[in-house]
Amino acid sequence: MKSFLKFVFLICLFLNLFSKIKSFDENLDPQRSTGIYIGGTFSSLTREPNLEIGNIARWDVEKSEWSFLRNSNKSLISGVDAQVRAIVSFPKLEIINDNISEVVFIGGDFKTSLEQPSINISLIAIWNQTQQSFYSFPNSGGGLFGQFVSSLLVFKNNYLFIGGSFNSTFDNLINFQNLAIWNIQQSNWESLIIPSEIQFDEPILKIDYDRWGNVWLITAHKLIRFNFEQNQWENVIDNKINYVSGGTIMTIAIDQSRLWLLIGGSFTSLHTSDSQIITISGGVLRYIIDPSLPPRWSVIGSGTLSQPSATMRTIAVHSIINYNSIFYIGGSFSVNNPIKRYALAQYDEFTSSWVNVPGASLDQPQHLVNSLIGTPNNWTSIFFGGSFANPKPFWTNNILSWESRSAGCVDAKGGVNGIVQTVTVTSTEVIYPPKNFWNAFTISLIAVAGSLTVIFILSTISCLVAKFSN
Repeated sequence: MKSFLKFVFLICLFLNLFSKIKSFDENLDPQRSTGIYIGGTFSSLTREPNLEIGNIARWDVEKSEWSFLRNSNKSLISGVDAQVRAIVSFPKLEIINDNISEVVFIGGDFKTSLEQPSINISLIAIWNQTQQSFYSFPNSGGGLFGQFVSSLLVFKNNYLFIGGSFNSTFDNLINFQNLAIWNIQQSNWESLIIPSEIQFDEPILKIDYDRWGNVWLITAHKLIRFNFEQNQWENVIDNKINYVSGGTIMTIAIDQSRLWLLIGGSFTSLHTSDSQIITISGGVLRYIIDPSLPPRWSVIGSGTLSQPSATMRTIAVHSIINYNSIFYIGGSFSVNNPIKRYALAQYDEFTSSWVNVPGASLDQPQHLVNSLIGTPNNWTSIFFGGSFANPKPFWTNNILSWESRSAGCVDAKGGVNGIVQTVTVTSTEVIYPPKNFWNAFTISLIAVAGSLTVIFILSTISCLVAKFSN
């Protein structure tokens, strides 16, 4: 009898411990935040015109529905009071009350939240999706003083690079020249020592980085390399040595595997320091950034992009991404391979040309794509936003997703009324507070102590019964 009781309770003890450890392991499974944020100059959803959404909205990929940046679900207004130009996800997410804390930085021309006008969020703000609230940046400082923020980049999970057209913090305590760096962990501004030959005399439009710790910044006529740790600056394209003509630079992308830097825009040629003239002619400019190779400029897809129409003569590339080792571009252009389509293309390495994205039939010359973003591989989607009304057969406005597996587009419930300037996907990395582990550990210890106590009591009773029975 005594041996049987011990065996039963040891089994119970094992099952209890296994369930606690298993529940802890389940908490460690990757969790995803499935938000796609879009920003621009739009005021409402196409199918809900009476609900003011104020230039920014969130698309839930799993639920296939829109959510709004507002504090109360009863409010008919949300978002901010002016254009949103840049959105970037906070590098890590934290589990709070079993919910993922989703935080994004937002930049643009705005001054305040439409729902909470007392909050001063000049040009830059923080949105906490879990708490459903805007916060002034940094540390209730009110934001920045100037015209706009057009680019945001989180570098090494700690440094927030902010580019645009601004000259100081909102309280005028710290001066900038269109570029600022915020240390997220230490909650302070980084001091920048910029040599005199580096001049940010134009707004910073886009920022990207490579694997060697270089941050790349573009303005309308410049490409600047900045090695953050060594504080080294270099004018790669400027107004004097290497310079573009016929238009402006609009976008940048880094291919981390092939070690290419790509820039696009409306410019037609690059004049290099060795007196070469590289004609773009309907392509994208490529720069070799592999330190083991000499730096070299070339064009990819030359001559395969055309003007949208006879009256729309400018070819312009507004966005470039490298998704699953394929380059995609968006902008204002036409592609004639295999049939004529507009504003969206992918690069075919076998033919060295830009071709149509299968199933993404933007079929009007006035269609424009401003921003592209690739989602995590298990979604296999590219979201693109811009200015396009009802491309057949989708009947949606200004925002679509393209599924690479099915080679077709998915309607975002009618889209938005207005122009989409930027699209971003929220981070998927999760921080688990130590309390989750210690809770599981403590519960397990209690279970062990309780089970052993029960075994001891029952064993004692069994012994006493056996003694008195004799």
